[in-house]
Amino acid sequence: MKFKAMKFNIGKNYPLVSEAVQEILFNLGYAWGGIGRSKHVQTSMPHLYVSVVGLMTYGDDDDGFDRHNAPEINIEWMKPEERGTVIIGGKTYYEDELAEALSKIKEVEQ
Repeated sequence: MKFKAMKFNIGKNYPLVSEAVQEILFNLGYAWGGIGRSKHVQTSMPHLYVSVVGLMTYGDDDDGFDRHNAPEINIEWMKPEERGTVIIGGKTYYEDELAEALSKIKEVEQ
């Protein structure tokens, strides 16, 4: 089987994205050295790498990620959309939900 070297910028706080990428890589034949394909490893690490021999590694060094010569695979589409928030009266609301709620309130006539 022919493997390609690649790198993935998972980002911080995306353990489910890391698991999904690892699962795709397992299905393509990549594996963790010494562990194999049966376990999701270090899902809190922001970077995943795969080598031309089919081995997966991880890291948390942003500079190291930038210096790594493998092509970066864009996985932004896998990450959940970040929702903006607004604080009103000491309570935090999602912007989109607040906008929808406010659109249903009639304006006061003066």
